[in-house]
Amino acid sequence: WFWKGWFMENGNINLGISEVEQEEGSAIIKFVNKGEIPMPVVFKITYDDDTIEMRTLPVETWMRTKEWKYLVKSDKKLKSVEIDPMKVVPDIDLKDNKWVKE
Repeated sequence: WFWKGWFMENGNINLGISEVEQEEGSAIIKFVNKGEIPMPVVFKITYDDDTIEMRTLPVETWMRTKEWKYLVKSDKKLKSVEIDPMKVVPDIDLKDNKWVKE
């Protein structure tokens, strides 16, 4: 399933953040894979106190589904979430790769 999009088809990479829900003590980040090529999701979480965490979802996440809800357990509130902050993945639509708290 992984190599199919890379070598047997002409697919694109298109990861995104569709929603972030914050509650007391946790947050849920909803990631989507709108492309045909599965990729791991490297993302940066910035909290309200400006601390930063880098996290990764493995490529196997996309074996079963095109959407994934990721639970962040923390008493701190999320300020922003950004997919691929180093800009190494050739994502075809960067508009949905960053979520910023309003």
